[in-house]
Amino acid sequence: MMDKETQIYSTLLSILVLHGASLIYADPASLWGRKVDFMRYGCTHWELAHSIPSLKGLSVCVEIQRSILTPHWTVFMYSHPGLGHVDIGLKGRDNSLTGENYLLLWLFGRVWSTTFKIRLNTWYSVCITWSEVALSPRLYINGNSVDISYSGEQSGTHTGNYIVADGHLTLGASHFLNNGKMHLETGTDFQGNVTRFRMWNQELPVSQLEQCVDGNVVRWMAKDWHTHGCAPVDDTEHQCVWSLYEVQMNVMIYRWDTQETNEYKARDLVHNWVENVLPPNMYIHTVLVSKLERDNTTGESTVLMDDSLQQDSESVMVIPIENQFACLVYLNVIPGADVSLVQHEVKLLLQNEHSADNIVLFPVHSTIYISPVESLPVVTLEPPHVTTMSSPSTSPALVVLTTASTTGTFLPSSIVTGSKPGSVTSSKPVSTFASDQTMNSSAFTIPSISVSTEGTVSESFFKVDLTVTLAGSSMNAEQKIQAWINETLTKEKMSLLNFEFLWKASSLTPIGNGLNHSEQSPLTSRTSHNCRFHVQATTSSTINETIDQIRNSLEVPYDTGSVILDAEPDQIIVCHITPGRCPQQQHQTRQGLFNWPKTSAQHVASYPCEGNTNSTAERKCLLASNNKARWAQPDLQQCPYVVATIPDLEGIMVTAENANDVLDMIECLLSNHTDLNDHELSTILNKLSAVVNITKVTPALGKVIVEILSDILESNSNFHPVTNNILDITESIGDRLSGFSGENFSLVAPGLAISVVNVCPDQFHNLTFGVSSPMQGKSPEVYINQHPFDSTVAFISLPPSLRASFPSGPGVQPRILFQFFGTPALFKDGRKYKALNTFVVSASVTNATGPIQGLKEPVAVTLHHLQDKPSELDVLCVFWNFSKKNSNGGLGGWDPTGCYLHNTSYDHTTCLCDHLTHFGVLLDLSRTPVDETNGKILTIISYIGCGVSSIFLGVTVLTYTAFEKLRRDYPSKILLNLALALEGLNLIYLLNSWLSSLGSSVLCVAVAITMHYFLLASFTWMGLEAVNMYFALVKVFNVYVPSYILKFCALGWGIPLIICGLVLILRRDGYGSAPYGASLEPSDDVFCWVQDDVTFYVSVVGYILLVLLFNMAVFLVVLVQLRNMRFNRPAGMRSGLFKDLRGVASLTFLLGLTWAVALFTWGPVRVPLLYMFSILNSLQGFFLFLFYCLMKENVRKQWRVHLCFGRFRLQDYSEWSQTATVPAKTKLGQAVKFPSVKSVRSNKSSTTESTSASSDSSQREVSIRRPNLGLLCLNGLTLPRAQPTHCAPVHRDIPLPQEHGYAVSPWLTKTGSHLESDIN
Repeated sequence: MMDKETQIYSTLLSILVLHGASLIYADPASLWGRKVDFMRYGCTHWELAHSIPSLKGLSVCVEIQRSILTPHWTVFMYSHPGLGHVDIGLKGRDNSLTGENYLLLWLFGRVWSTTFKIRLNTWYSVCITWSEVALSPRLYINGNSVDISYSGEQSGTHTGNYIVADGHLTLGASHFLNNGKMHLETGTDFQGNVTRFRMWNQELPVSQLEQCVDGNVVRWMAKDWHTHGCAPVDDTEHQCVWSLYEVQMNVMIYRWDTQETNEYKARDLVHNWVENVLPPNMYIHTVLVSKLERDNTTGESTVLMDDSLQQDSESVMVIPIENQFACLVYLNVIPGADVSLVQHEVKLLLQNEHSADNIVLFPVHSTIYISPVESLPVVTLEPPHVTTMSSPSTSPALVVLTTASTTGTFLPSSIVTGSKPGSVTSSKPVSTFASDQTMNSSAFTIPSISVSTEGTVSESFFKVDLTVTLAGSSMNAEQKIQAWINETLTKEKMSLLNFEFLWKASSLTPIGNGLNHSEQSPLTSRTSHNCRFHVQATTSSTINETIDQIRNSLEVPYDTGSVILDAEPDQIIVCHITPGRCPQQQHQTRQGLFNWPKTSAQHVASYPCEGNTNSTAERKCLLASNNKARWAQPDLQQCPYVVATIPDLEGIMVTAENANDVLDMIECLLSNHTDLNDHELSTILNKLSAVVNITKVTPALGKVIVEILSDILESNSNFHPVTNNILDITESIGDRLSGFSGENFSLVAPGLAISVVNVCPDQFHNLTFGVSSPMQGKSPEVYINQHPFDSTVAFISLPPSLRASFPSGPGVQPRILFQFFGTPALFKDGRKYKALNTFVVSASVTNATGPIQGLKEPVAVTLHHLQDKPSELDVLCVFWNFSKKNSNGGLGGWDPTGCYLHNTSYDHTTCLCDHLTHFGVLLDLSRTPVDETNGKILTIISYIGCGVSSIFLGVTVLTYTAFEKLRRDYPSKILLNLALALEGLNLIYLLNSWLSSLGSSVLCVAVAITMHYFLLASFTWMGLEAVNMYFALVKVFNVYVPSYILKFCALGWGIPLIICGLVLILRRDGYGSAPYGASLEPSDDVFCWVQDDVTFYVSVVGYILLVLLFNMAVFLVVLVQLRNMRFNRPAGMRSGLFKDLRGVASLTFLLGLTWAVALFTWGPVRVPLLYMFSILNSLQGFFLFLFYCLMKENVRKQWRVHLCFGRFRLQDYSEWSQTATVPAKTKLGQAVKFPSVKSVRSNKSSTTESTSASSDSSQREVSIRRPNLGLLCLNGLTLPRAQPTHCAPVHRDIPLPQEHGYAVSPWLTKTGSHLESDIN
């Protein structure tokens, strides 16, 4: 007896050694979720490890991402030594000059091309299909058909209409064959990433190519490829979500009674084992099991042992092959999940052995392979058969197990359906891939074996897996099957629980019934359905008797006349389960505290309400789908709220037991609040802090807290008093988080992310943390040790010197905590002219040896700007100082100590700091125009002012255009042109936002150019007004300009045109649209204007400054002249102060001097001066109308003559000709004769009339007669002074011959009072 037990334990130990060894040395993993990075050093190409058969049709799919431009590049290439051409391949060419690329498709030596452009750093799914009947291949990119054309290029001998077998396939480079050896072609490398290369032996539709199914000729599996030292890397950018999977594996079953296990028992064992280990979202569709059989054709036995142990027979244990089984398990994952994740999770879950009664099941790990399949089996199949070599002896077939190494494979080779009469027969080939397995010994504990006993119970529960064949209409099949099961069990005095309808197979119609579709009976339509449910039985029968009772009742066919439901005995799997009882639980809710007692499954517990003891709350203990008892949500409808508002939470003490309940209450209360007052905010944060400090922070608990904090941060609340509290809570979550697998774990919610990384001090060299751009209402993505990319908004890199700050001591695990805050409103420190223009990111070390500061190597922080930074504004690198008390009311604030700017651009800033904490970037707003509120007011003022100016400028233009007598002099014509320029500027400004909102880039550029042109034209004409005034008041004599106004128009309208043209030629992107205003908040208003800073400062600011400087100089000269004339005029003839101020004001607006106010909008007076600037300049057109139309006497007279009626109408009057003759200097003693001229102005004209015409006569043609020569002294556009030899000086004391009809010009009087009168 002892020898028997010793043999049993020795055999079991041998099984466990083999089991552990296969765990260590498993098959190569699938490549799903991995990619080839050919940019890595030493990565040249991959080569297919096996041959390709002859193909008369194929489909190839691959996903590619190019990183850099190269003249020639190859994705893949397949060729045969005897052909001399490329059988099939995908290549490309780049044009470095034009930036264009061409995608080339090779088939049978012929080249097809397409104009589809493959952009850099962008993933593309490229599929090629071909069949022997097709004239050309088909190309699909990202699921869309792409046109291809035959280029006429061909090489080698065309093989006809099939792919030749036994060629060479390379991935990532081209190759050529020389004497049967393969060599790579230089300069054809693919510089980028490749993943999911698959090939099928037929032409598939594009819809099937997009599925996450592996190929049947070439698979994306490591064992199919020779990597040549280029190992695959993780692919985090792609996910392929799929639901249908096939699991291949071999299992070994050991029985303590040493009896043989039949296939039905093995199938039940495998089914129960797989079902118990898989999560609830993975459903078993079919389990197929077959014994490993001997091959009677050879008469030999395969002994699987290591060569070193073959000589030692005592090291070998043998087990009958009847206890070895090959299995196929088909799974349906609902909802679908990424293929790589499913493969990893399922293989991990199938590692452990399974015990049942006196049987132990061991999976052979090296044979487990999970692959996505296109569809699940639609008929009942017999288990697969695997054939092994038989022994020449008459003894039973044996599999030899050793304690050392063993090689072999147990994968099934084919699946054949049953041959039962009336069943549908089909076969499904299963790929077999031979591989060598190496198994080494491993030590572990032998599991305990228990044998179940039967007994009498009053209430018991059972789990049933049932496959039903439905003959007839399958409409509402789920309801029909559920109704049948419920009716059947009710007859047996049992209850149906947790019915799950898992899947429906395709319709199955018997073959060869001789009926066409119209003749078929409704009952000939058969479908197969699978369901799962629990049964509650209250009986005195034993467990086995109840199982038989359930099985027998479900075996009886159910016929309603319209449908027939039938289940085969082998498709009814019944297992007894013991769900246990729901535990005693203290449950804190908004309706009060409830103490639920221990309760059996499917029973209801009741408890009186805290707010009203006359009412009762109920809670049911359910039998869950995982076969265990669990509490359902309580029914509290009869109980009033005890915690009705957020302040009511103060009366609840947080404990480890009710922490989750408190969080549930907070979530419920926050769902009805869009904003929180200070008291409510403080109450919630205090409870969250208590939960974190009292309870073990698991990933699930941490996620709930982070989501609550995210909801708080998205509310309209004042975070100023509680910023430090929120930061302390997030810090505590990261420090106390436990129970997660792997080295790092992240908790994310909208606007908030917390990541913890457990590091090994000896292996720490560098650590990075990046966060992608968080969209509104969505959680950001976190990247650990990955470089930033375009959508990264925060990135922090920790230096190796941080290792010195890690905590030391036995059992202490250093941890680095990263945090990201996407709510800038959380960080306010009262700075008036500094604004946070980035999100906030932080890093810290848990249990550090001391404050982490003064690092030898700085911490690099790169933050993306929330709004593009104007080039004229400065940024400041800062950190959040918790202890800062000199600002923000002692609640902490931003501090630049230890941080400095590394570099900055319009969209991001990089800072370097010598310590760890919360980092951000402040934008210096002291140079920005105004805050948001004042900015909106100023915008409204500008629009109103420009609108008013546009109206009155229009009146001014119409007045001077309609009345010819008003524009006879030069100043009036200059004024008319200035009014036209300002009118255009005001109108285009008013229409700019509307035109830019149309979304046309061409229209926006045209609007920006037009506005730029009219702005320059306005200032040009202001400058010409100053030039005209300078000629009239300073250079009074010897000034003659032919075609005076014509040349002024050429300058006034031509110079702006030249400048705008140069901008278009030199900087094509100089014009465009941008958000309107200087606010940092996002704005939908856009404005078409000059976008390039250099262009703006040169062509706008510089030009305007030059004009203003010149106008100011002329203005000062005029003021000096005015002062001199006031003092030289007799006391009785001096004008009043009001008239002088009116003249100064008119010149100020005429010369545009009010624009100079912008130069002084700094410091405390910035806002008032901006208001002044907006009011004065937007109303410039109105003031021009006021001074040069409304207050000008001759304009009013013209209005009265032409526009008024009755007693207000003024009879037409004649004015003097607005020409004058300017005397030149004559020789001393020589008389000067003036031709007859009319007065420059009416003596009745008001002094304001001459303001526009500074000097009416000085700007006209100057005719100087020399009696002795009779020559005309002319001055050109360069306006040089007349030479004394040509024009004699004027003798001031010569009497003027008024008696001959000459009018005496006022500016020739001795007192020079004409200057003062003209200005006034």
